[in-house]
Amino acid sequence: MKGFHPWNVSEEATRTHLELFRKRYASLYQVKDTFLPETVVAAYLANMLPGEPIWMIVVGPASSGKTATLDLIRGLDSIHEVSALTEAALLSGTPTKERGAEATGGLLCQIGSFGIILCKDFTTILSSNRDSLLAIVAAFREIHDGHYSRTLGVEGGRTFSWSGKVGFIGAATEVIDSKQDTRQQMGERFIMLRPESDIENSYQIAKRALRSNASDAEGIEELKKLTETLTRFFKMPDSLPDLPQEVADHLASLALIITRARSTTERHNISREIENVPQAEEPARLSKQLRMMFFGYLTIGCTDEEALERVTKLALDSMPLSRKRLLLKLYESNGTPLTRDLAEVLGGASKTAIRHLEDLVAYGLVRRIDIDSNRASWSLTDMAREHLEAVLAPITSLEAIPFSDDQQMESRTAIQITPSSINPPKLIPESRSECREKSRRARAG
Repeated sequence: MKGFHPWNVSEEATRTHLELFRKRYASLYQVKDTFLPETVVAAYLANMLPGEPIWMIVVGPASSGKTATLDLIRGLDSIHEVSALTEAALLSGTPTKERGAEATGGLLCQIGSFGIILCKDFTTILSSNRDSLLAIVAAFREIHDGHYSRTLGVEGGRTFSWSGKVGFIGAATEVIDSKQDTRQQMGERFIMLRPESDIENSYQIAKRALRSNASDAEGIEELKKLTETLTRFFKMPDSLPDLPQEVADHLASLALIITRARSTTERHNISREIENVPQAEEPARLSKQLRMMFFGYLTIGCTDEEALERVTKLALDSMPLSRKRLLLKLYESNGTPLTRDLAEVLGGASKTAIRHLEDLVAYGLVRRIDIDSNRASWSLTDMAREHLEAVLAPITSLEAIPFSDDQQMESRTAIQITPSSINPPKLIPESRSECREKSRRARAG
């Protein structure tokens, strides 16, 4: 199915280069899915478009391809690579006349009014002591919103300010999930991308690593050239068109579920009992980010159905992985599973499952049913099931997107989302209609 390209480019040429990019990446890195590199390039281009900046982190274990994939956009226009960040590194307070010959006054002075930060090891920043981490996260909050100031010196000192638009694309290990409360306290700005793998795929990657030779370097250079070509196929629009109502509803449902699923309660340090339930994050910012990523995917040549499928996966990845697995297990369940049944998706960790489920209960996504003093079963709330069904079911028709006369658009047809492409098949039923029928029977019973 053809997608649309509102930026006055050759859709056929873009699509051709995207297919070449997919084949070369899959061949070079022995993977079946190119969701990871496509999303990185789409995030880069989404930041170029007018609208909300995209701050995205690729989350995965060591040697999962994070760094190699981020290297594809290294050196592109407006990319500023960093390895460590402090408040002083962002905006220096050193007077101009006292700076060294090569000093820039800080990263933000170097970026100016627009740029994209590339941080291939965000884990190092996350490993900072708590005070330093809180200072960086607070600075990030202001930078994301377009303004940042530092006041230095005594008796009022001097204020150093910056304003502009900055995107952020980085990589981190899953230690980032342990910092969820810190990010939530300061206001979540990041979306997450979690590449999936399995034992067979890991085995093939290990075999490929043993066969690495000089041809790999040539393949990487070719892939970088294809990446650069993909970023040259669009003309900057003055504004973005409105989304069809069906797509807007889809993204709104995603944003509502994800923001509640990634909100965190405050627990006692020793007993781990919930002591406070802060208000859930509102979905407005995330819905804007998902809209920008939808256009980003379209810009690299994805079809409508591919773009919506990828945005859905990206949104689901933006909640902690354990909560994602629990929610999708509940979605596919017939009836009200026991804690031990749900804990299977977390490797049998029942206590961990209970803590995540309690948080999901606190934010209105899950219902707890006590069987006796030692056992409980769980189910999705009607609200959660309604919105999950909305985002996992197909969109069968789309309204035309209004473009100005100089923004041409191809015809659009139905969007279908493939369940297996969103998560491993064991976590989502093969048939959505069957799942909905089971859930209706369970509620009726």
